[in-house]
Amino acid sequence: MTTITASLLITLDGRNANDVAVPDIEEHEEFNQLFAASDLIVFDQSDYELLVPAWDDFEVNDPAAHDVERDFARIFRTNRRLVIAPGLEQVDPLAELV
Repeated sequence: MTTITASLLITLDGRNANDVAVPDIEEHEEFNQLFAASDLIVFDQSDYELLVPAWDDFEVNDPAAHDVERDFARIFRTNRRLVIAPGLEQVDPLAELV
């Protein structure tokens, strides 16, 4: 049986917090595990436009970067992506646009 896991960062006022929330190291490690166990990530347009450039372009050799961030970038770059975004015309090679 396939398992579907949903993860979302929401502030108390109901705003999607992906653009302002910075997870601490323990939270980031949990995201690393979650993404590493995933076969596919489903994005809406705003999350896709925020997260994909940030992590696909993340400099894994930057000495100022934390190991957990380096690991996340490596994991993130291997995940297939499904993008549900009627406003987009094209997506990166790992993604399929719906």
